[in-house]
Amino acid sequence: MQIIGPSRPQQVFRTKIENRSTREISTLSKNHRNKLISFACDAKKRELSMSQTYDVPNLYTFLTQTPEGGLRKMLIDNKPFSEAHFNLMMKIVRASTETQFTEHFDKQDFPKVKLNATDVKIKEKFWNEAMITWNNRGLLTPAVATRVA
Repeated sequence: MQIIGPSRPQQVFRTKIENRSTREISTLSKNHRNKLISFACDAKKRELSMSQTYDVPNLYTFLTQTPEGGLRKMLIDNKPFSEAHFNLMMKIVRASTETQFTEHFDKQDFPKVKLNATDVKIKEKFWNEAMITWNNRGLLTPAVATRVA
């Protein structure tokens, strides 16, 4: 079995970078310092997307399989997540497949659905407020590393 993720040398190199102070880095040779800087830049470029951080397919399955009445009772508390948030969430879930929902979650955008005036008002803050609510309810769980046989 093989675990998907950074290779062992990259992990060791990353911990070496994180454990060094700026003074230690400044005393390194120019070549080694440039390697550290380029590695740090590459790491920023390869930051995990939201779907790699969270188990979004599991969330999508839960939202599609759970009856709407139960979801309303569970999610609507009118603090960050209101009835309008719930209606917009259900429009997104109904209009997309699991992979499309994951893409929208990553990009924090919306599928082509008809939005009413209340949807347009909450559109900018929707994903952040939904993530807060899903986290508080325990629906948005951390992703687990997948194994390849």
